[in-house]
Amino acid sequence: MCLAFQRDLAASKGTKDCVRRAIATGIPTYLVEDDRAEPVRVRPGDRRLG
Repeated sequence: MCLAFQRDLAASKGTKDCVRRAIATGIPTYLVEDDRAEPVRVRPGDRRLG
């Protein structure tokens, strides 16, 4: 499992690359992007990975 913490994934370089790599290898990937700390599943084609 990959758990990423980033407020603005679209503007990120390192975190976005890590998320892309995890998804590409089939690792379930979740993003925490605000103070609610609720992980949201990130899947291939997510607009934030553009």
